[in-house]
Amino acid sequence: MNWLLLHLGMLPDLFGPHWLDVVLAFGSASLCLVIFFAFSLSKLYLAQLQRDSEAARLWSRRLADATFDGLLIHRNGTILAMNRALVRLLGVREREMLGQPCAALGPAEDDGRLRAEFDAPGNGVGEFRLLRADKTELHVEMFSQPTMHDGVPAMVTAIRDVTASRADHARMERLLHYDSLTNLANRKFFLEKLRDAIASNDTQGGATALFVMDIDHLKQVNEQFSHAGGDLLLRQLAARLTHLTEGEDVAGRISGDKFAIMQHYRGAANRAMALASRLESALADPFVIEGQMVKTSVSIGLAIYPDHATDGEVLLKAAQFALGLAAQEGGGVCHMFQHAEAHAAQAAQAAGQAAPGAAPGAAASGAAAPGAVAPGAVAPALAQRLKRDLRVAIPNGQITLDYQPVFRASDLAVAGFEALCRWRHPEQGLIPPADFIPLAEQLGLIHELGGHVLETACAAAARAAADWVMAVNLSPVQFRDPQLPLRIANVLKKSGLAPGQLELEVTESLLIENAGAARAALTAIRALGVGVALDDFGTGFSSLSYLSDFPFSRLKIDQRFVQALGREPNAEAIICAIMSLAQSLNLQVTAEGVESPAQLAFLQAHGCHLVQGFLLGRPAPHLAAAPAAAHKPSAARPALFLANG
Repeated sequence: MNWLLLHLGMLPDLFGPHWLDVVLAFGSASLCLVIFFAFSLSKLYLAQLQRDSEAARLWSRRLADATFDGLLIHRNGTILAMNRALVRLLGVREREMLGQPCAALGPAEDDGRLRAEFDAPGNGVGEFRLLRADKTELHVEMFSQPTMHDGVPAMVTAIRDVTASRADHARMERLLHYDSLTNLANRKFFLEKLRDAIASNDTQGGATALFVMDIDHLKQVNEQFSHAGGDLLLRQLAARLTHLTEGEDVAGRISGDKFAIMQHYRGAANRAMALASRLESALADPFVIEGQMVKTSVSIGLAIYPDHATDGEVLLKAAQFALGLAAQEGGGVCHMFQHAEAHAAQAAQAAGQAAPGAAPGAAASGAAAPGAVAPGAVAPALAQRLKRDLRVAIPNGQITLDYQPVFRASDLAVAGFEALCRWRHPEQGLIPPADFIPLAEQLGLIHELGGHVLETACAAAARAAADWVMAVNLSPVQFRDPQLPLRIANVLKKSGLAPGQLELEVTESLLIENAGAARAALTAIRALGVGVALDDFGTGFSSLSYLSDFPFSRLKIDQRFVQALGREPNAEAIICAIMSLAQSLNLQVTAEGVESPAQLAFLQAHGCHLVQGFLLGRPAPHLAAAPAAAHKPSAARPALFLANG
């Protein structure tokens, strides 16, 4: 009955408003015929609708498959359909993905972000990671919008592969910011990072250490192995620097054979010293070029912001100035920038400009001018000759010692002596230690030279048969010998000098170069009963941290602070602070470079334990020549100051 009513209802559409007249005219037979035709026509009509729907669906599918971007239709986080571009992009089969969760298309750690994108339309274009069937990672941009699927609301997400473009962008960024040979930051990018670190210091506190390195004798490497061999050495050096960086540290190549490391830190400054130690240790190992072991040294200059500079450019100049001094010391060492050295170089350069024949227009600066020879430097030709002569200087008796007396500040009684090494060259005359000690370190003669000085000084002190203390300077290079404490013990036993009558003086550069080895050696030396003094205290970087980490028994106030008394307003405050600090740590204090009665009076009034300087006594070749306590100090200042050289 329902079927009949359905088809009768279609008669008005087939015959118009007069359909009833037609029915009445033809009678019941005609009515049956009309119903038959109506039924047939309805089937044809429905079939056409179905074909049109399939055609529309096919057209939509072809249109989706013709797009370059992937299309994903989903509902409630479940995949309903994928176009051909997305199937190819992901390397999957569509039928296997239908019904799967959309978030399964990406890595597990991105599950939350993917769910939010698939569930929340209209959030704009976002960048995400997807995984292909082979687990390779894709970078894609996605945008989701609501749609209809099979007459039911759903979501469609457009997915565009940007992996190649991101890789191209990354390569372009790398070309702009990194050195192609070493893969380290190039000069421009390194300086940008340095400026950012300094800006962070200004707003958040902290400090930035800048190490600048130069390969010694790279020209000889290029001559022996060609530039390809030199490039191989540069890449090996870069790999070592990269291995040493951590956290926010940045390594860079700032010129042909110059490298740099920027270390940004907050809190304890020991990180800079620890890195300096690791640098020297790592760079001391030989390089391998064409199957051969190549031993070359690397000079290092160190400067600290804000201690040594006001901005990045000045900090770089300070580190380069320190690098120049490291090279003048013979290479293979780390030298920290010191304002006093820069001022001395600036004064020397200014004096050179004022002298007749000085180059016109040369500007004085904190760093030595190009081509200038800083104080203590040796001309190349003379250096080569001294290297040759130094090898025979000890056996020929040319290396001797002078002894500068050290007095108790309270009553000016002689408390001991400092042994000062001298090279009396048969042709060049007296050569200061600042010139030949670096040569001895470079030639590997420092252990022989240091042993000779120690034996001679201890023997002289033992022969004096007094309770004087003999102070002997040690080179940082000597601490590379693990047998150093044993050698000192043997010297004491051989000379008969009591351990308490020997005091070894070390500089802060030793602690920077190899803090771990230095701490172990100094601890072993103190266990012998030998005193250890930190020389030139107050001129280096973060000396306060050393006082708790290393077993010192004495601080020596650098002569620059002593001689600044009465001339620089901060000098008195600095010396008083050092005295107070030493007293709280139960350390003895020696002030060197005393040259005026006013300086002596100030030190006596503020509790300094020992004093030395030309006002009280000059170096002499024999202990017997030392002045007695009853001698009156001479106010005359010598023309040539070599006491602490």
